[in-house]
This record gives sequence, structure tokens and C-alpha cells, in this order.
Amino acid sequence: MCTVSILPAPEPGGGYDLWFNRDERRTRAPEFAPMASTTAAGMDYVSPRDGARGGTWLALNRAGLTVVLLNDYETDGGAAGQMSRGGVPLAGMDASDVEEALRAIQEWVDGLGAVNFGPFLTVAVDSLVRSAGLRWNGREWCDWGGVGFATSSSYAPSRTREGREATYTKSAQAGLTWQALEEFHWRHDSARGAESVRMSRADACTRSVCRVRVRAGEGPKLVYRVVDWSRADGYGTVAEVGW
Repeated sequence: MCTVSILPAPEPGGGYDLWFNRDERRTRAPEFAPMASTTAAGMDYVSPRDGARGGTWLALNRAGLTVVLLNDYETDGGAAGQMSRGGVPLAGMDASDVEEALRAIQEWVDGLGAVNFGPFLTVAVDSLVRSAGLRWNGREWCDWGGVGFATSSSYAPSRTREGREATYTKSAQAGLTWQALEEFHWRHDSARGAESVRMSRADACTRSVCRVRVRAGEGPKLVYRVVDWSRADGYGTVAEVGW
């Protein structure tokens, strides 16, 4: 239950902005703000963490590579998911480019037995603004191609995806800008409830919104903000980490 958008930077030299809404059950343990870590091979990275199983839905490394994870609720088949998918983004953190990251993720999942993982889509974007997705449907791997937007939901999966895609397309037709995507990810339509990008229903809601900023000549940054549902704008506590 998540939504990701990627926007190439308008500034000379390249880079990108990325937004990620994490939707989760209300009964799940509170999540943890991003923390700094280093892989066994020595690559520094930052990622928020799940309070229940310790995995993550987004990780950003010092090379400017971001890897995100979306559960796939539209695929019919595959394992119930004995293995946590939260390790998927972390498996790509030694990489500096998209191809290397997705190859490492596939090798990691296959090494643990892919059939033990529930269906998912992982998306990687690097400092040169190359993006690609890799989908495990419970039976086989599928390339996803270049990715600018993706979303998933356990509630009416196809209808919710189509509704969010339509809202995104409308924003894109008006001209995608930083301000437009910031508004898009924080927008809550009470009439649509679970189908909003910032969603809320009886058993689940958007827990946090992450924003990644990568620019040439600057250290990558991750801004993590908790969603405070007692406020109309949703803005809760914020933490910024990076280099």
C-alpha cells in the first residue's frame, strides 16, 4: 500500500526528486525515522525502518541511488510471504546504478528462495536519473522498464491504482513540477478515503511521506515526515538525514 513518484531535476547537472507515501495498517507497530547505516562492503546509506519486522520500504545511499518497495496486491498467486519483503531495498544498497542494484536484489531474493516471498515491485533510480522496476509475481521475475510513477493498495487494488494513476496523469498534463508533486503526495480527498494518495480508511492509513533530493555536486538528502491525521494538512514531525 504505497505510492512513488520520480521527477528529474530541472537544474543543469541532473539529479532527481522522489516522493514515497507509506500506507500501513493502523495496528502495525510504529515505524522508525531514517537512520544512518553502512553495508558490509562500506557503502553508507539511510533508511526508515518498520517497527514490526525491521525492514524498510525506501533506502538511499551516498551514491545517490534510491530503492523503494511496493507490495503487489493485484497478482493472483505466489507464496503467502513467509519471508519479509522489507529487506529488498537494503539488498541494493551496495550499488551505484540501477542495473547493479536490481541484479543484486534478484540475487539476494533468489538466494533466500524467491518462492518464499509474496509478490512485490521494487523500483530503483540512480543519480543519472535512470529508473527501472523489477517485479516478482510469486512465480517469475518481470522487468518493469522505466518508472516515473507507481502505486499499490490492498483495498480494491485495480480500482485504487487506476484512480490514483488518473489523478497523477491529470497533474502531469498540467505540467509536473516539484510543487505539483509535493501537493499530489499530501493531498487527501475525504470522499475517496482509501483511494486517495494520502489515504485513510478504518483499518489503515498513510503513515509517512518520504522525499529524496539528489543533485550533482550536493550530498543526497532524505526528508522523512510523519503524517499527523489530527491536522488538516497532515504535516507531522520531520527528520532530515543524508550527506
